Amino acid sequence: MRLILKTAVFPLLLTVMSIGNLLAKEITLYASSSIPPYVISKTDNGIAVDVIRAAFAFKGYTVKFVVAPNRRVEKQLTERKVDGAYNMPQQKIPNLFYSQPVMYYDDIFVSLESSHIVINRVEDLAGKRIVAFQNAPKYIGKQFAEIAEKSSGYSEVGDQELQLRMLYSGDRTDVIVLDRNIFNYYFNQKKNPPYPPNSFVIHTIFPKVPIFAAFIDATVRDDFNEGLEAIRKTGQYKKIIDAYLDEN
Repeated sequence: MRLILKTAVFPLLLTVMSIGNLLAKEITLYASSSIPPYVISKTDNGIAVDVIRAAFAFKGYTVKFVVAPNRRVEKQLTERKVDGAYNMPQQKIPNLFYSQPVMYYDDIFVSLESSHIVINRVEDLAGKRIVAFQNAPKYIGKQFAEIAEKSSGYSEVGDQELQLRMLYSGDRTDVIVLDRNIFNYYFNQKKNPPYPPNSFVIHTIFPKVPIFAAFIDATVRDDFNEGLEAIRKTGQYKKIIDAYLDEN
């Protein structure tokens, strides 16, 4: 009897395992760049990476991330050689299915408290030495682009942690331009010595900008949206963000 039971159970286990393999859904997503704390390529994590993985896990997917230049990302999507991409302007590439906003970028101007600089509008930046993130005029808008073009004191850097160091030391800059979460991430990292708590002043002018994920398949997009809504409701979304922006 025991032999009969084992003989009957073994094919059943194989069937269950096969069904499980069929139900496991792995997708590959591209990210246009490694931008801590959103995408950290060295450790294969970050706010956006963890949020996207958590949302897809809710629907039974696993996600592999690939960081690549913008042109390669767009080419892979256009040729439908990848499942999707994060950090996409909505509707830039036709025939894709765009998600609900994954994140909101919040570009801010930051100055030293000791400089007593007042920035209430973009025009207040005229004559200031500005260090911005790469291609900032493309994202921030026409007024800022005009000031950047006319200013001899305007420069850009790829290392956004360097922006804080340059501002704090007074090295060729009066104002830096970067996303609020990126600023908080680097400000809160433990350093020796750390930045004093009230050393910087944040100037907010622009509204937040939604950032999307784009997919070649509508079902995958819908599953992602459902998972994203679920992790927002459970509080997991906020916990992921807080884990990167609390003092570290």
